[in-house]
Amino acid sequence: MTEKLEQEIIEVLQRSEVFVGLHDDDLKRIASLPSIHFEVFEPNDVISTEGEPAKDLYVLVEGQVGLRLTVDLVMESKSREIKIDTVSKGSVFGWSALVEPYSSSRTAVCTKDSKVLVIDGKELIQLMDSDEHIGYEVMRSIACVIASRLRTPNNYFWAELLKARNGITN
Repeated sequence: MTEKLEQEIIEVLQRSEVFVGLHDDDLKRIASLPSIHFEVFEPNDVISTEGEPAKDLYVLVEGQVGLRLTVDLVMESKSREIKIDTVSKGSVFGWSALVEPYSSSRTAVCTKDSKVLVIDGKELIQLMDSDEHIGYEVMRSIACVIASRLRTPNNYFWAELLKARNGITN
């Protein structure tokens, strides 16, 4: 990895909600993980799929990603995938790669041209296991992300659910 690429990765990590409690030396260790890299996606590209094995943690560098969830519409005996949240610059998704059972809890779909930093979950877990400070700070931040996504009544969820119940398609 070039020094310039490593510095770009560190700058992305510095702006990310999950790595905010880490020192520059910690971020350098994360940036040095063997498989860390950037990927570019186009609108409608599926980055991860609900229920599939979760391998990577993603940091959105630019663009926009919608998080979708399959809900069962009991009254209508059918399922529908609805958008429940939108990931913005600096935010993470794919946290399931760090939390057992390592299965994606949402489908992540690009809504705009997007660039993401891809961090292999197993490599990050190994680093977090070997350095308790990194492990504690990352998992504390991941817990905050999960809690905020669970606690906040999401306008997307309710709007999409209403559309589904009224038979309105996107």
